[in-house]
Amino acid sequence: MLLDRCSAIYNRETEEYDRCERESSRAEHALMALKQPVQSVADSRSRNKSTVHDAQSDSERTAVNLMNQGVRVNYMRGLAGPLYDEARRFNEIVDTKRCLPRAHRIPEIFTRRNEFLFIAAADTCYAIRSLRLAAEDIIRKCTPPTDKYEVNNGGVIKAQAYRHYYHTGNDLLRSIISADDYAKYIAEFGWFMKESREALMSEEQLNEWKKMNKENENVNHQ
Repeated sequence: MLLDRCSAIYNRETEEYDRCERESSRAEHALMALKQPVQSVADSRSRNKSTVHDAQSDSERTAVNLMNQGVRVNYMRGLAGPLYDEARRFNEIVDTKRCLPRAHRIPEIFTRRNEFLFIAAADTCYAIRSLRLAAEDIIRKCTPPTDKYEVNNGGVIKAQAYRHYYHTGNDLLRSIISADDYAKYIAEFGWFMKESREALMSEEQLNEWKKMNKENENVNHQ
């Protein structure tokens, strides 16, 4: 399958080279015709500077396209080279005649690395990873704890403080204090805005929070 695919790619690039060659040949002949001596008034009118300039540009453009496509064909000729040794091991199964001539090295087009793109991709991956870790950290902090020790030591109030801190309408709060300092302050002083807390909690979470607080009060009274 790989050999067939390599062969198909090479054939496609070869066909494109033939097309570029025909296009370049037509443009070159058209330019040569315009450079021939004028034989009539009609020829003189049709050979203005703009026409000759356009023909010259077209000839140069098609010549460059042909040269670039020739480079691509050379690269693709070696595409199946790395498979040659493997194909010879299965000589009875794989028709090595379909394999392109063995390449001494993998074409540079498949191995060279654009440093700018590599650095940009690495920075993007690092930024995405940092964003994911930050999101996971926020979710963890905003989730009410289930561990009894954390509950008894202000874990629920801390979680609600984090939720209040990261709420979309609290840009000013985030600009003057860090999340951890804010949650620590709320937990230490033991107060929290009831309206904000109840607005940020679901009914089930609110009932659970009230139940935990009631249990904590009973433990303290005992």
